[in-house]
Amino acid sequence: ILYFIRRQLWGFLIIIAIAFIWAINDSFFPYFLKLIVNAVQHYHGKPEAIYSSVAGLLALLMGFWVVTELCLRIQGIMQIYTFPRFRANIRQTVFNYVKSHSHNYFANHFAGNIAKKLADLPASCQSIMEIVCLNFVSALTGSVIVIVMMWMIKPIFAGVILLWLSMHLGLTFLFLRKGN
Repeated sequence: ILYFIRRQLWGFLIIIAIAFIWAINDSFFPYFLKLIVNAVQHYHGKPEAIYSSVAGLLALLMGFWVVTELCLRIQGIMQIYTFPRFRANIRQTVFNYVKSHSHNYFANHFAGNIAKKLADLPASCQSIMEIVCLNFVSALTGSVIVIVMMWMIKPIFAGVILLWLSMHLGLTFLFLRKGN
């Protein structure tokens, strides 16, 4: 798989970078809402002018949202171009590998089984790459950002989150084989 990743390296790097951006947005969006609520809470002027006190924060929040949406569209475009090439390269390489087998191999193995494995491998590799690029990168980045933010607020909160995350991952990996 690493060979095929290198062939579409820029596409995968862009997809991963945008997963970072998505995680940053998910982590900071509640913080921006907190800032807006605090600005409204501490506002002591005319009720009609409250929007002017939060206009900068709202503009920042909307800008953040627009940039994230644009990045998600770019990520979708990169997936459209990267994953079909990734699957095609895997399919071609596996097909070339199977062609090098002897006649005896094909006599002892059913053609339907070989064809099914040839068809399943590229889709399975794409699924693995999507899970790694989109889910793991986003979750890991979001976790790091949340732990750092909690550390800055109060280190005990970061410790509790880190303890929970360690227990959750430890139990998950411990029972992974039984769940599979």
